Formats: sequence, structure tokens, C-alpha cells
Amino acid sequence: MKRIFISGALNGFSEETGFIDNVHLMLKHAGEVRRLGAAVYVPCNDILTSFSNGGLPHHEYYKHDLTWLEVCDALSLVPNPNNNTSNGVRGELDEAGKLGLPILKDIDMVKKFLGVV
Repeated sequence: MKRIFISGALNGFSEETGFIDNVHLMLKHAGEVRRLGAAVYVPCNDILTSFSNGGLPHHEYYKHDLTWLEVCDALSLVPNPNNNTSNGVRGELDEAGKLGLPILKDIDMVKKFLGVV
């Protein structure tokens, strides 16, 4: 089974519901990729850890996420116009490039990567 890191904007937007909307988009995309047969790593699931164990500094979550990226087979980008202004997404894309991982920019690229017709 292929492991796919789900990358998408979460923070940094002035709209009050921006974070929640971005989490929704990430979870929706992750579900679609998972239904296609991949194992997914979804960074926004750290929210649940925060609820149960208390929050960590942002850089600790990010370091944790990048550790998972190292063992993934590809990075799938959540369709979200906010990705263009996200430092986290830019960092994940840079790291994926350094690791030589395919960057799947839409669901059709995910399907092709997974061999799903």
C-alpha cells in the first residue's frame, strides 16, 4: 500500500472560520485519497492530540509532520487556494522535493500514481 502525505493550508488566515474550513478540506481530500487505496498521513489530525494531551509549540507539530513525510511515497496537495500563502505547505513541498517524492497536485494525479483507472 502506498503512503501519501496530505499537504494543505491550515493556519494564518484572517477569516474567523478559515482554520475550520481548511481542516474540513484536508480531511475531505484525505478521505478521497484513502478510498482510492492509499494509507494517508493527515497533519491536521494533530488537533486531536492537542485536545487529549495539551498543545505543543507549532514547530514541534511541524517537525513531527516532516518526520512522517520522510517515510511517505508521495505528497498530495489539497485543492485549496490558500496553499499559495501557506508557509507550512511551501516547507512541505520543499522537503518533498529534497526527498525526491512525487507531488500530486490533483486527484487525477493521485489516481495515476496509485494505478486507479
